[in-house]
Amino acid sequence: RIYDFYAFEMCKKDRHKRITPSFGAEAMKYFISFMIAWGIDYFAIWDNDKEGRKSKARAEEYFGEEESKKRYHLLPINDERRKRILQDLFAGSDIKMIKNELGLRNNSSFKKVISTLFYSPERDNILIKVNAETKHNFAEVFKELGL
Repeated sequence: RIYDFYAFEMCKKDRHKRITPSFGAEAMKYFISFMIAWGIDYFAIWDNDKEGRKSKARAEEYFGEEESKKRYHLLPINDERRKRILQDLFAGSDIKMIKNELGLRNNSSFKKVISTLFYSPERDNILIKVNAETKHNFAEVFKELGL
């Protein structure tokens, strides 16, 4: 989704990889087919939840095991959790801090927080304040991708 794009784009730092948004876990296979046809070096990453695992498995079935081994990933699970979605990469205290810095209401949705932050002229100043847990979580994902 576009919010995944916003979050990864903001947190990729100096990694020189382009990020393409999708419109849902199942839709990624359409983008994958173009990446393969155009000879683009790509990675695909899904939320590590029921829908993400199912969509990853379908993509593997469609494009083959070899393509999957090289390029398909789920968000890494690092504790006793059975699932992990994009929102889990952000520490709760960071979401609260971002809402406060942007003047958003406490009950603002995650999507609203991420999209407002992405377009905020204060984005870089706010991202500097993000704590070590959030930074570690994104670093872990980029490490999983070999970036």
